[in-house]
Amino acid sequence: NKLYEFSNSTLNELYTSSSDLRNLLYSPSLGIIIATSNGVLTFNDNKTYFPNGPVANQFPQLSVDNNGVLWTSTGNDVTGKGIQKFDGNIWTNYNTSEYPELLTNSFYSIYAAPDGKIFSGNWGKGFVRIDGNKITRFDASNTPIVGIPGDGNFVVITGLAYDSKNNLWVLNYDAGDKNNLAMLTPDSSWYLFQIPAQQNIVVSKNANLVIDQYDTKWFNSLGNTVALFYFNENKTYQNSADDKSGIITTSNGLNSNDITAIQIDKRGDVWIGSNRGVNIITNTSTIINNTTPQLRISNVFALRQQVITAIAVDPLNQKW
Repeated sequence: NKLYEFSNSTLNELYTSSSDLRNLLYSPSLGIIIATSNGVLTFNDNKTYFPNGPVANQFPQLSVDNNGVLWTSTGNDVTGKGIQKFDGNIWTNYNTSEYPELLTNSFYSIYAAPDGKIFSGNWGKGFVRIDGNKITRFDASNTPIVGIPGDGNFVVITGLAYDSKNNLWVLNYDAGDKNNLAMLTPDSSWYLFQIPAQQNIVVSKNANLVIDQYDTKWFNSLGNTVALFYFNENKTYQNSADDKSGIITTSNGLNSNDITAIQIDKRGDVWIGSNRGVNIITNTSTIINNTTPQLRISNVFALRQQVITAIAVDPLNQKW
């Protein structure tokens, strides 16, 4: 990653790059031209040339905003390259070089909210909100969210979603205080929830947060307890007595506990993708209307034994 000049038996270091330097060419008009891992660099004027496009072939989550702009996260830990957006013509990358307030580029989750705000969860630094040109960071220093058991400041956010009241729900990957879900109200009040409330069940490695039309939150866990979970606080954020929550596993009819995708369709049915096909959960209104929910779980026979990695629902309620 260095450029050297050797002249009159003297070796001089001219330039150090954050990119790998692959090859050199000399141009009478441009001077030294360097092939790098991040494009073509003209040394004399320190300009980099590259085709506009994604910064990396990494798209763990995608979301489309009200204007049809695609937003993507890029990865966890050192593999992350920031946040990307594509407006149909131009790719833009939000990274620490351009926006130091991001702290790291390890952005794993992404959510384009109905009100135009963009939320992205970081692998260790909480999450950020992009509102026009303003970026706001939420982490262990300015929220009640607690990080992983070994380091309460290391906050991993794997899912974000609005409910019908525009409350932001935040899924904590491995909460040290066992509060898997956090909620931020439009007036900036925070509430924390432990799902399930039973002390003998540890829920960690949480993913795939979605919220249905009854404001029931659905997500899965791949940690100590591998299962699908649902939770509804019944719109009483400070009263846990009327909360509704439950665990669904293969013993209830799922094809597999190793869940890879969760989606809500236009009828309110919950589609569950796993390493063994697709299940559909119906009659979800009974979660809030009955003491004992009467959920019905069916199997999509045509997709049996297929490994499902993502599910999407189009305006005609077709599943992809």
